[in-house]
Amino acid sequence: MNRNDNRSVIKLLARRGNQGKASRNVVAILAIALTTMMFTTVFSIGFSMLDSLAQLGIAASSSTQGLLIAIMVILSILVSGYLIISNIFEASVTQDIQYYGLLKTIGTTKTQIGRLIRQQGISLCRKGIPLGLVAGFVISMVVVPLVLVSFEAKHVLSLNPLIFIGAALFAILTVLIATNKPAKLAGKVSPMQALAYVTDETKQQASAKKSTKTLTPKIMAKNNLERNKKLNFRVILSITLGFTLMNTFYVYQNSFDQDAYVDAFIGSDLAMQVTDNQQALPKSLVDMNLKGVVTGGDVYYTEQSAVLNSDVKTRLLNYYQQEGPRSWLESTEAAMTQYDQLKATGRTDVGIFGADQFTASMGKIFFGELAAEQFQKGNYVIAFALADNGEGSLHYDVGDQIELAGKSYELMAVMEPKATLLDIGRSAFVSESNGLDIHYMISAANFKQDFPEGKRISTFANTKNTSTRKKLQKELSQSYPDYHVSSQESFQARFQSQVLAQVILGYTLGIIMAVIGILNFVNAMLTAIITRKREFAVLESIGMTKKQLKEMLIHEGLTYGSKAIVLSLLLSIVVANSWVANSVSDSWVAAYHFSLAPFLVIIPLMLCLAYQIPMICFKETQKKSLVTRLRETN
Repeated sequence: MNRNDNRSVIKLLARRGNQGKASRNVVAILAIALTTMMFTTVFSIGFSMLDSLAQLGIAASSSTQGLLIAIMVILSILVSGYLIISNIFEASVTQDIQYYGLLKTIGTTKTQIGRLIRQQGISLCRKGIPLGLVAGFVISMVVVPLVLVSFEAKHVLSLNPLIFIGAALFAILTVLIATNKPAKLAGKVSPMQALAYVTDETKQQASAKKSTKTLTPKIMAKNNLERNKKLNFRVILSITLGFTLMNTFYVYQNSFDQDAYVDAFIGSDLAMQVTDNQQALPKSLVDMNLKGVVTGGDVYYTEQSAVLNSDVKTRLLNYYQQEGPRSWLESTEAAMTQYDQLKATGRTDVGIFGADQFTASMGKIFFGELAAEQFQKGNYVIAFALADNGEGSLHYDVGDQIELAGKSYELMAVMEPKATLLDIGRSAFVSESNGLDIHYMISAANFKQDFPEGKRISTFANTKNTSTRKKLQKELSQSYPDYHVSSQESFQARFQSQVLAQVILGYTLGIIMAVIGILNFVNAMLTAIITRKREFAVLESIGMTKKQLKEMLIHEGLTYGSKAIVLSLLLSIVVANSWVANSVSDSWVAAYHFSLAPFLVIIPLMLCLAYQIPMICFKETQKKSLVTRLRETN
């Protein structure tokens, strides 16, 4: 027989092997579909994120933490899919052990039997993978916009073919890995081993027959579970992965402080800003003199050439020689131009803010001290730096002299401004000429005197109460539609939408993995009951009641459920207090709170399933009379 004939025979045997196994095939196709759906969703989010970053003109960077999270998610999906598919085919091989022994007697090799098992899995992929790809894409249409809600540009739902190709290939890889062990098990079977297996089963029945009078349903359940400890562990682990992932995301999304988030973005109740670098706030809006405003202030902006003293220049040039800053510098043409100018002349273009006493304090002081009255009356300057810029502020010292428009200013402090002061709408007033993104703040009085051409770009106010703030925001948005109006409520809603995105993503994956685990449990119970029909029939024939059989199966189901719950609790505690705690520790809005709240729902649900599923499976085997079942199994 040539190779092509050999492959044809194997495919034919695989098709016949899949026939007559409706329950196994349905569970296997569902497992493959769910695994493919998770891969599709994860890949869709990843590619959509890359496309959205490209729309913003931001190059994708592979942070170690982000890469580790992606790898962990993909491995979790692969392991979850592996556990159920492997269990399904291992149980199938066990049921057909005599069949594989018979194939050995007619000359089928170990390798050919292995291919036969794998071919059965691949055949089921033809139905499961397309279902998973479609379902994954539908889920992505809902999840992606929520996950990418924090992107300032319009989110992009990627249709990159690699999403579907990658998801399909990973699903096939999962099936091939999962069928590897059952394939080896079937390949090792000899005709004598197959006969011995049947004999062992008969002995187990005889043993059960002798000991029925003394064994209780609980003890019998324990003995039954000990028949295949590895299979039971994989079922429990499969359920555990889903429950642990759900709790992990719950702890993660509750470990961020909304108040800290809002405070980092806005330093007042209400803010109004320009949206175009040709704009200035209208003169009709003077000091936000509106009803309900308690206090407020303005911010002005211009761009000028500045001369840095030799010490600041040296520190700044040295900073851009470091690996990270140098890489950014060389990738940005405007920044490189300004760097060369600074290096040659000590002069560079900078952004200059003018702030009054209310707005000057809207930020976090890195070092130095903001003396509000002194700052407003004297020739002082505050340099801006960003927290995520690392050492970006270390090229300044308090007392450094900065020359702006021919006038010398003394550095009072280095500050990270509120996002509404600089980051929100940055593109509206910062031009490319400020390539190095250097910004200073001086008093509003000095600004108006030295830079009369400067524009008022934003105004801030505190209001009497929340209702007044909401009313004012609505009125300003309607009266000045060309300007950006925000409030504390705006950023609270933004924070909640980002948290919602994490919740939906985490619970989507967690629930799907939990469903895979429960399918694994259903498959294990169904397989155990089907393969023990002979045993149940014999036990009933010698006097064991259906009530006792049900009690035995309930104990088996509850043992699965209780062990899965305990393992999930332990794993959730470890993961939350290690990975989650470390992940959020560096966040500027971190507020780690450990919780097991999801288990208030998970525990009763799991125990209910552990009770009901064995009953449903058992009921299906009891539709025929005892005599008929004994005849069928003899």
